[in-house]
Amino acid sequence: MRYLFFLFFYGLCTCSLFALTPFSLESLKEVNVTLLDKQKLVSDPSLAMIKTEVENKLHTVGIKTSTKNFSNLLIKIQKYPIKETTLVHVTLSIVENVELKRASSIHGIAISYTKDDLFETASLETDVKESVLFLMDEFLDQYKEENPLSKK
Repeated sequence: MRYLFFLFFYGLCTCSLFALTPFSLESLKEVNVTLLDKQKLVSDPSLAMIKTEVENKLHTVGIKTSTKNFSNLLIKIQKYPIKETTLVHVTLSIVENVELKRASSIHGIAISYTKDDLFETASLETDVKESVLFLMDEFLDQYKEENPLSKK
């Protein structure tokens, strides 16, 4: 019984340490949106439509989608054929410049947010779009939680 209590308490403590992920979206104000589909799985018109929807969702919370800074929202689409099925892996990441505080400042590039979705599909373009929108909703939920004064 004592171990169950300890396990429950440990789970409660560790779950409340992070919002939705261990990544922080606090004070994110602008990103460049890039879709990476090197295998050409989705048609160009569909990619353009997905990019427009992503940008519109970002605008609704006050995130600008054009910056000269190195701050990129990357959406990567990959396919893995396995026997008769097709697995698709969609990843949404924020990659940006960071400054590490050490003995002297070090400037570098870091993945400051990442979330992915892996699924089996028979309808590639439709499922990829749904996956991207699902990942964007997860991203925006965390953004709103961490930036309560952001544009509604």
